[in-house]
Amino acid sequence: MSPDKWGERRKAILEAQIRKALVIPISHPGVYQRFAEISSALRASGETVGQNDIWIAAATITAGLTLLTVDRGFRAVARVARLDLCLVDNRTGIRMP
Repeated sequence: MSPDKWGERRKAILEAQIRKALVIPISHPGVYQRFAEISSALRASGETVGQNDIWIAAATITAGLTLLTVDRGFRAVARVARLDLCLVDNRTGIRMP
């Protein structure tokens, strides 16, 4: 369901959650540096990861956070960078090794 079809109550709840979110601008120098390091390490290892995922990983590492995801593609990033990754099964919600 797209947000434009949501009721006003659901939109207000979403806006409240967004206001509580930690925003890490990609213009932050640490994010750019991590992006370059991750991209270079992935190229050297022969791994292919989308640029959006690299930006997400770079911001996560810069902020010192854990990335919670169902996207197994982040395993490649975790192999070449210090990404604290919590991968869960999208059907069960159980943490995957």
